[in-house]
Amino acid sequence: MNKILLTIIATFILSLSVSAQSGSGRLKGFVNNSIKNDSITIDAKVELRAIENNSKTKSVDTVQTKNGYYEFEVSFGYYLLTISAKGYATYQTKVYIPSSSTLNWGTILEKSEPKVDGCVSGNCDNGRGKIVYTDGFIYEGDFVNGKAEGQGTLTSTTGIVYVGQFTNEKYNGKGKITFPDGESYEGDWVYDEQTGKGKTMYSNGDMYEGDFVDSKKDGRGTYTFRNGNYYTGEWKNNLKNGYGKEYTKATATTREGIWKNDVFVGVIN
Repeated sequence: MNKILLTIIATFILSLSVSAQSGSGRLKGFVNNSIKNDSITIDAKVELRAIENNSKTKSVDTVQTKNGYYEFEVSFGYYLLTISAKGYATYQTKVYIPSSSTLNWGTILEKSEPKVDGCVSGNCDNGRGKIVYTDGFIYEGDFVNGKAEGQGTLTSTTGIVYVGQFTNEKYNGKGKITFPDGESYEGDWVYDEQTGKGKTMYSNGDMYEGDFVDSKKDGRGTYTFRNGNYYTGEWKNNLKNGYGKEYTKATATTREGIWKNDVFVGVIN
């Protein structure tokens, strides 16, 4: 018996009335939590996807159950049926809906087991190990009292990778973070914020190297564009603020003076 899901009724029953649309069929179903007399219907989301010749699926419709019941009217063929509800394990199966007939489908959902962080190798208490968190993130590195502390690598479910130092499960010290689009930051961290000296390589080819405060350009730094232009000087809250020099490669010209919120306001006499 499937430990996650249990289907109790999966029978074909010809409808007494043929659908008005030629070649179409019906899928009628209900969802509850038990076969016992005290069972309750479940408020669930039901999605039906057509299975195409290349085995790919295409969404047909998604409905919400009403008092545990749902219904689809579609062309005959093979479909992927997915039923999900909060607190229950997701149910998924392949069904064939016949032409000019009704398929009745009953499903019992089992309570989902709460996910827990899992140490998959090494010592995830005090030492070096590898852990998979409930949100899918993976950490491999040093642990102190069951938390990421020291040197390690954290990989997110979206492909963001941080390699560096941790304190109490936060980026702290020296580290490098790389994003799926190629952008990266390498430098100082203070409790998950880019603070101190660092270097950002942007996905468009631009680069900034200098001071950061709370993950923003703040202090002194140089921003170099991929076309060779650059600004070097003072920054505040991600904007040019204070004294700085801007160089334009195409004209080989330099503008030097005071900037306020990214706007050049004048030279110093």
